[in-house]
Amino acid sequence: MKILAFNGALMLFHSSISSILFGRGFPARVMLTNAGHVLLLVGSMTVALVVLEGGPRGAAFAALGTALLSTPIYIYQLRQCLGISPRLFFGAIARPLMGCVAAIVALEFLMPEFDLAMGALQMVGLLAFGLLTGFAVLLAVIGGAWHLAGRPAGAERIVIDWIRGQWSRHNASRLSSADS
Repeated sequence: MKILAFNGALMLFHSSISSILFGRGFPARVMLTNAGHVLLLVGSMTVALVVLEGGPRGAAFAALGTALLSTPIYIYQLRQCLGISPRLFFGAIARPLMGCVAAIVALEFLMPEFDLAMGALQMVGLLAFGLLTGFAVLLAVIGGAWHLAGRPAGAERIVIDWIRGQWSRHNASRLSSADS
């Protein structure tokens, strides 16, 4: 599953790039790039499952390898069609990627191995612990990296401004109801 998590993250980037290209009038580029990805995936799955007899783990590595090999093609399309630099793309994903990797590493060390003998209450508790811990590590790393980068304008600034606005409205309504 951990292998597929990284594959899923790369596929999210691919779909984001595809959406931008499609929305900006390049559907043929999106179709050709996605078709190339699928052909590469079919070939790598064939090698992993038939030739190497890799089983589910081999299939997961084949999917990850395909996503890794396809990513430069998607980034190339972004550059060719819209003139967007790969540096800009990687700058946009660097902090979330660092946060995800840190959360995975933290959970790998903190969470016990799954055991069929675990009770339902223990599994629910571990799930809640894992979710809260992963979220806290993700936020801490993204926030810390954003702060070290000089707090640039971006998604983090939008979220912080939104939270600040919600907090102010909440406190203002509480104070006005207390005055009444």
